[in-house]
Amino acid sequence: MIYKNLLDKIGNTPIIRFDTCQDSRIRGFIKLEGENPSGSVKDRPALALIKSKIQSGELNGDKTILDASSGSFACSVSMIGKILGYKVKVITGYKMTEDKIAFIKYFGGNMVSHGNFTIEGNRYCREELLTKEPEKYCFLDQLHNWKNPQAHYETTGP
Repeated sequence: MIYKNLLDKIGNTPIIRFDTCQDSRIRGFIKLEGENPSGSVKDRPALALIKSKIQSGELNGDKTILDASSGSFACSVSMIGKILGYKVKVITGYKMTEDKIAFIKYFGGNMVSHGNFTIEGNRYCREELLTKEPEKYCFLDQLHNWKNPQAHYETTGP
């Protein structure tokens, strides 16, 4: 299949039937979420959260997309932000892998390391960045935004 762009590829991941050798009555299936453009299931909620913020008017060309992530979500947001023409700032932990750092930078994401856990980065977004410059950022808040699990319910599950 040929897609118009990377965003159209998000979520269109193959499902492979996997038959176990132990019991012919059991049928298994493997969903290859690594086939998403960034290589992660996190592309699904990242796109859903960004689209939601655009539709609500919270995200416009003057604002920078902001969120905290341990890695994969930051990659997804950086990629999608670049494709849609938005600046992106991601707050990540100190344990980021070199490949994810390179991915974020490749797509123009501004990365700031803070803490060891995503929740620490989330607090930094709320208490530091949004307090000082609320007009500058559109905070996705993947940890507390119901669009995150809803994206999986509506797209990953089916």
